[in-house]
Amino acid sequence: MNDSCSNDGDTGIQPDWRSLLAGALEGICAQLDPSGQVFASIDTARRSVLILLACRLAKDIEEQMASTVDSAVFIQNNDTVAHYIMDFQRHARLIGIDITTVSDANVRWLLLTVKNLNSIQLLSIIHAVPAFEQSTVEVVAAATMTKDNYREKQQQRSQIDYNDYQQWLSTLHTVMLHDTIVSQDEYDCLMGLSEQWLGVRQLF
Repeated sequence: MNDSCSNDGDTGIQPDWRSLLAGALEGICAQLDPSGQVFASIDTARRSVLILLACRLAKDIEEQMASTVDSAVFIQNNDTVAHYIMDFQRHARLIGIDITTVSDANVRWLLLTVKNLNSIQLLSIIHAVPAFEQSTVEVVAAATMTKDNYREKQQQRSQIDYNDYQQWLSTLHTVMLHDTIVSQDEYDCLMGLSEQWLGVRQLF
């Protein structure tokens, strides 16, 4: 079978899909934040989680627009959109990101364009967050330290990273509760993110 993702029979070379996904992220960020103000000074992992938060809020915006007779009036209604901008700022703070200095116009652009991302782009965003794992340095260190000392240092160093992932999942869960219930699809999405980032299908 001729499959672009399968091994090449002559060369044995397999396309690096991870590199392709990583390369797409820069274009996605330029699309969502042409000013560069929203994502300025934010590392790739947190930038990705921020986009996922925006995706969920954009779903609420889209549903409200669908129930409005004139969606153009909804978009131009500063009070209505300001509500979602404030929600976005509040949830961003929960994951340690302060975007209160970002202009409302740039946040509005992000919230109104993020819904146009396709599945491949969303996959790029999810894979931009590195999975939690014990580093090679830590494994080597374990062999040269006493068990008690290593365990203490490992907890001090790795638990912070683990807690970050947990906070990201918890915040995404909170955003999903905007409509008072997490749908099965949303729950499956959270479980998938947990498995991708932490290697376990469980929350909190």
